Amino acid sequence: GEWSGLAHCWRYFSSGLASSYKETRNGLDGMAYSTKFSPWLALGCVSPRMIYAMLKQYEQTQGANDSTYWIYFELLWREYFYWYARCYQQRLFRFGGIRNQPPLTSFYAHRFQQWKNGTTPYPIVNACMHQLNHTGYMSNRGRQL
Repeated sequence: GEWSGLAHCWRYFSSGLASSYKETRNGLDGMAYSTKFSPWLALGCVSPRMIYAMLKQYEQTQGANDSTYWIYFELLWREYFYWYARCYQQRLFRFGGIRNQPPLTSFYAHRFQQWKNGTTPYPIVNACMHQLNHTGYMSNRGRQL
């Protein structure tokens, strides 16, 4: 809940990791490559405004840099997609998307199962899916593969 989310945020900012976020954010494994704020933001336990206030406090004591700006930027990005999803609601999840246009690619159930289970011919994809299945996290870069 809220207490756990706030405790995680305080631990993150107390660790000093925010000052190197931009350099480490594309990592694929470990706990130090990302803020890991997502679960608490997604469930509404902490708000972007709360994290922004903590970030500003961090910048006052540790200094602002490109890394702290990127945390702010990605909070804005996340907020944009939150409101985008609120606007389009279930249309976002239709096979044809918000415009109800079928994708230009075919769907292969067997390939989908391989991807979901981390048994594709691509080790990097498999590693990312195993991480997601075991930890509930996947790096930003892993999501972009």
